[in-house]
Amino acid sequence: MAIGFAIRPALTLLKRAGIEAQPLLVRAGLSEEHPCDGSLRRVPSAAQAKFLEYAAEALRDSALGLHLAAEGDPRTVGLAFYLGSAAKSLGEALELMTRYVSIADECARLNLIPQPEGVALEYKFVGLSRHLIRQQAEFALAMAINAIRFASGREIRPVRVRFAHVRVSGLKDFVRFFGCPVEFNAASDHLTFSRETLALPLVTADPQLLLTLRPICEAEANAPNKRAGFLRASVESEVQRLLPPGSSQYRGGRQGAGAERKNAFTESRDGRIGVH
Repeated sequence: MAIGFAIRPALTLLKRAGIEAQPLLVRAGLSEEHPCDGSLRRVPSAAQAKFLEYAAEALRDSALGLHLAAEGDPRTVGLAFYLGSAAKSLGEALELMTRYVSIADECARLNLIPQPEGVALEYKFVGLSRHLIRQQAEFALAMAINAIRFASGREIRPVRVRFAHVRVSGLKDFVRFFGCPVEFNAASDHLTFSRETLALPLVTADPQLLLTLRPICEAEANAPNKRAGFLRASVESEVQRLLPPGSSQYRGGRQGAGAERKNAFTESRDGRIGVH
């Protein structure tokens, strides 16, 4: 199961284009009454991936996943985003993402792989056919960058981006968004960051929030049947409610986000990946 955070914006685009979404939802194995009000609903990971592929075909947008993530609100990822954004540095945030990504998508796996220039964040989608997750993979990596830019208040650019699938069109959109070389038909999906980038502080850092959320995330990640969802949803709703006035309105993570957030961040002293 996964939080269907890619479905709502896709439904909005379909409605705007005058395309009936119901047949696509049903074809993907989703409820035709999927909410469009921003509420979080967990759906089968494969069904979300299929729906993105079908929506891309209907909209004639071969890079729909990228475009949805570029304009998306990373807070729709839910609890995993709030935990990562409370970290002190990007390096610490990536470690938290690696540990708790299954809260957002049970099929997602992340690994931190040392590279000569820094660290690669490798994505894997367990149990999903590769030909059905092109849009999902592009959405996931682009949303990760969107979230990183939102939390850091900077126009973060990876050293490089790689996707395991083949793409022959729309390449300029990817280079424009990521701001670095983007390769396709690679061995795996991953984002590579420099050591300098990993050491950057997050302007959303909140040690108390991190202390509060981590035990909840740990319990959720270790739940054998993933039925802690009610608690997770309750916490996500409460975090949204307690956000300072104005911060609940997403302004697009790349437009001056840092100027509107408190910078309460120092470098990690424990020698973890990316902070030395």
